[in-house]
Amino acid sequence: MRARSAADAEGMAWRVRVLSVRGRVLGAGVLLGTERVLTCAHVLGGETEVDVDLMGHEDRPRTRATLGAHEPAHPDHRGDVAVLRLREPQPPGYGARLRRSATPRGRAARAAGYPATMENGVVARVRVTVQSGVEWLQLDAVDALGVRVQPGFSGAGVQDAETGDVLGIVVSHHTDPALGLAWMASTDTVLRYLPEVEPHVVGGSGFDRGFTDAPGDDERAEDFLAALRRLGLDPAVIVVFGPDVAVVRRAVTLSLSRSGTGGDAPVVDLAVDVAGRTADEVARRVVDRAGLAVAPTTTAVRRLGAGAPALTAVLDGVDAAADPVDLLRTVVGPLVDAGSRVVLGFSDVETRTDAPAMAEVRALRGRAVALRASALEALVGPGDVAFALVRELAATDPGKADRYLRKLRRSLPGVVRDPFADDLRYLDAVRMEVVELGLAEDPDLGGLHRRAHAALTERTADHTAARAALREFEAAVLARKEEGAR
Repeated sequence: MRARSAADAEGMAWRVRVLSVRGRVLGAGVLLGTERVLTCAHVLGGETEVDVDLMGHEDRPRTRATLGAHEPAHPDHRGDVAVLRLREPQPPGYGARLRRSATPRGRAARAAGYPATMENGVVARVRVTVQSGVEWLQLDAVDALGVRVQPGFSGAGVQDAETGDVLGIVVSHHTDPALGLAWMASTDTVLRYLPEVEPHVVGGSGFDRGFTDAPGDDERAEDFLAALRRLGLDPAVIVVFGPDVAVVRRAVTLSLSRSGTGGDAPVVDLAVDVAGRTADEVARRVVDRAGLAVAPTTTAVRRLGAGAPALTAVLDGVDAAADPVDLLRTVVGPLVDAGSRVVLGFSDVETRTDAPAMAEVRALRGRAVALRASALEALVGPGDVAFALVRELAATDPGKADRYLRKLRRSLPGVVRDPFADDLRYLDAVRMEVVELGLAEDPDLGGLHRRAHAALTERTADHTAARAALREFEAAVLARKEEGAR
């Protein structure tokens, strides 16, 4: 009889251990319904049949599973997801609830894996942080001395500590456990490759129909998408009027059309037609898309006020909302304060002269500029009067303050542009190739990777030496690849 593990007390009735047919532990997985298991493609190591244990349920025998739909890992942090089909169905009620969430960044979560010598599993507590590559999200260890994501965690469900829903699965980890870094594929990513898991997913897609099939001018739409990408994660408020709204709708359609298998992740997280809707109705759409829990005793507006997500949202028909000013103050305001990029569509060009709504829009634009100024000042260091001037100007003339801040930013290229950023992205790509080759645990390659990573992230790094370390790691990987091809 298996001993009860820490994961059993965490509401992880869906947790699965994946083994080879000879009994060697390969990784973890998530039970979906009664007949499917979600895991990483690389966990199978080329096998098409494995064994599966439903952990924490001593009365459930091990069962055989076959590989179904899957997508291998790609060097630019895409894919690495698979569905296993169980030969023997499991009892109903154990399966996980996958949660769509456009903005899991910052969420506290946990994952149960099966490293060597810990066959019953251990729980690692993590926090979802930033996007890495095209699709994956970075996980940072929460506890300085606690369990880290390590070999045996691949395929483990990443469970939201607040809602208990599964936000995605662990797909990779850093070879140096001291760094406490790992990566996950979100539920949205899983759905792009494995649409058959849709029945086990909760949470709306976040896109109204008018944004998913909008016609229009592709050239202008592409320009708009490029402008959104250039914003990165900077907070911003963009206002469009009349015919220009069609350009925004077409841009969302183009972005979504490329988010299928092998495509880029969507640039926009949420696109809603708010015409006729109250602030609380719109807030509920935001809360649902963000995967946030709302207590029965509160409202969605209050939930946003207590802590909004940072996302890229398009809200069209603002001037036709039930109460435009209330919507701007209670929904858009918290989003901007959280660091969001919000596109506001006004169908009536004459709205430009609507004093109450446009006064609120100007205030929101000013807050976004002030937030960007404060973030840049944090990099430079306090004391520069230029940033105080930007914040003061933002309260009265957001457009002028924005132009001044952009000019100031360009004058500080060494501060706002990391000279090693491209090399770090390339290092990640080479590291992913190591994973694809099945050499993630190779100690020599791990040492070279750690050396290159340290050289590229050291504040006083010598660029020539750092790049030499990167090339040494790359050459070693290529050599191993050629050896395997012989």
